[in-house]
Amino acid sequence: EWLVDSSLSCWDCFLPNAHPRYTRTYVATGYDKNGCFATDTVTVFVRCNGDSVFIPNTFSPNGDGHNDRFFPRGTGIDRMMSFRIFNRWGEMVFERLNFAVNDESAGWDGSYKGQQLPPDVYVYTMQSRCEDGQVVQWKGDVTLMK
Repeated sequence: EWLVDSSLSCWDCFLPNAHPRYTRTYVATGYDKNGCFATDTVTVFVRCNGDSVFIPNTFSPNGDGHNDRFFPRGTGIDRMMSFRIFNRWGEMVFERLNFAVNDESAGWDGSYKGQQLPPDVYVYTMQSRCEDGQVVQWKGDVTLMK
């Protein structure tokens, strides 16, 4: 018998599946046929290190409805705190603050000051807050293709 917890698949089975969003300790009590019992705990550590986030390395903002925006995708991230794109001269060509991961509409469409930019390699920086409050940062580059 497990202490009731919404992140467990069942509370009265031998091997429940756990799906915690945060590191948490579960409490289980076992009973024998004589009514004797023992209680123990197990802690499931939830790491947030960005492993469950996908950042594409290319996109093609050509208006065909496929891969037209560059944006982060994944799970375990509460908010993207900052998302910045720079050209090869270090000029910031895009910035978005405080948005949900997987929000395509918050992504970069390959434009700057209302003009589509040419195919090139652009540098990005992203900072996110995980569901457990940790902050994770990414830096890399993305190729804009036409």
